Order: sequence, then C-alpha cells, then structure tokens
Amino acid sequence: MRKLMQTAAFMLGAVPMVLLPSVTSALVATALVTISLGGVSLGAAGYAVNHLDIAPQYAGILMGLSNTFAQLPGIVGVALTGFIVKATHSFAGAFYLSALIYLIGLVCYVTMASGERQF
Repeated sequence: MRKLMQTAAFMLGAVPMVLLPSVTSALVATALVTISLGGVSLGAAGYAVNHLDIAPQYAGILMGLSNTFAQLPGIVGVALTGFIVKATHSFAGAFYLSALIYLIGLVCYVTMASGERQF
C-alpha cells in the first residue's frame, strides 16, 4: 500500500508538470498546479509513515534527518530554476526537470523501498 500511494503521489505530481508548458489558460495552469501539489501530498501515506515501519523507536529522528536532507533541493531548486529561466527564457525546462525528478523518485522508491523493520 505504501508503494501504491507513493506511486500515485509521484505520478500525480509529474503528469501535470509535463502538461503545464503547453497550457495557455491561467485557469487550466492553476488547476494543473493544484493537481500536482495535491497529488504529491499522497506521499504522506507512502514515505512519511515508512519511518514508523522500518524503525518505530527512531521514527522521529529518521523523520528529522529525512526532512533536513529534503530541504536541500528546495534551496538549490530556486537557484537552478533561475538559471534555467535565464538560459531558456521559459519555465518549461523547470517543469520538465520537476517531472523528471518525480519519475526518478518513483523508480527509486518502487525498486528500493521496504517496510521491513530494521531497528
């Protein structure tokens, strides 16, 4: 179930990002961004609870470490988006990169994630 929810989260995050550059309506663009962000929130049923599965006694520490490292792309992503927009004069590359990251995350999670207790 964890992998199913995470798959749904990553797919609902990626597909609207791929469609977004071709949209000409602000309403449709807003709807696609909303679907993407809403879909990604399904990941709480995937990765977020996985800490409890693999190490119940250390779930808080694992979540803290995970969130710390998860903030790094948020910091780097702002600058990277600026470089992409400056180089291409479009946000399309940033949207495609976001979709690619979701798809890489999907493949990694589905192939490597486990709910087996470790500690």
